[in-house]
Amino acid sequence: MIAWILHAEGLDPGFMIGGIAAHFGRNYRLGRGGHFVVEGDEYDTAYFEKTPKFLHYQPDVGVITSCEFDHGDIYASLDEIKEQFRSFARLIPPNGRLIANLDDADVVEVAAAATARVEGYKAGRSAEWTVGEAMATSSGMQVTLARNGHEAARGILPVTGFHNVLNALAAVAVAVGEGISPQSALSRLESFRGVKRRQEVVGEEAGVTVIDDFAHHPTAVKVTCAGIRRRYPKRRLVTVFEPRTNTSRRSVFQAAYVSAFYDADLIVLREPRDVGAIPESDRFDSARLARDLKSGGQEARAFGDTDGIVAFLSTELHYGDVVLVMSNGSFDGLVGRVLAMLKER
Repeated sequence: MIAWILHAEGLDPGFMIGGIAAHFGRNYRLGRGGHFVVEGDEYDTAYFEKTPKFLHYQPDVGVITSCEFDHGDIYASLDEIKEQFRSFARLIPPNGRLIANLDDADVVEVAAAATARVEGYKAGRSAEWTVGEAMATSSGMQVTLARNGHEAARGILPVTGFHNVLNALAAVAVAVGEGISPQSALSRLESFRGVKRRQEVVGEEAGVTVIDDFAHHPTAVKVTCAGIRRRYPKRRLVTVFEPRTNTSRRSVFQAAYVSAFYDADLIVLREPRDVGAIPESDRFDSARLARDLKSGGQEARAFGDTDGIVAFLSTELHYGDVVLVMSNGSFDGLVGRVLAMLKER
């Protein structure tokens, strides 16, 4: 979002992000302007360089949207992760800015390490940047943004989910520091086409809408399901999830996933693959999650392979359904296979 605002303002930024920007058809760009936007996190840089990626940067402006436990193959605790975020906050020079999500208590904690000016943003009041209104519409989210308690901008964001409203708020805060007005920044986002595999509507066949998303952490799964539910409030939401990351294939998030699918009507799960190197007691168990979801009153099924999922969906999907596929991998081409199956049917 930040890169798009700067681009639309004619500032010709460079960028490197973790997904394919729909407008540019790539995840990087070398601009000729004076800005470069880079997305980073606490994951290690490479197998031969275990320093977190974002500690290699020398940012003038930083944004911290969240801080929570992940990457259980690298970190033993949330405290270890927070220490990396503190180091990131300290990288920003005193004359720089840190835009921090104050709705996240752990972000508040790590932001305290910054010597730069901290600009807080959150859903409610008591922050420099806040959301005054956010209402789902057929064309996206109708939002009003405020600064220091006064309306700063209003418009339509062509995205779904309140987490994306907060992301837009952070992007606007960054843009304002670069000399762009809040209203102009928000208006630029009205033409934002998003990032591939982020709530991407891939196609519709036989009255069934198929959406592809990269979500894998329980929080990402939860906000993605909630966003799609708000976008399609009256349609049955079928979520298909593959635990594929090093952490999601382990039992560390076994309990957390139970509440992550709250907004789904039917949850279809694949058992994790390539778990031979993980002790059996530490492996994520999709069948167990399905049982736990059923105990909570939800409809859920677990399958050992993708072929079984396709076969199940071929008889289960009906006109009007929305299928949300979530995996950080190819999921054996599941999205395309489901669309092809629906077209043949």
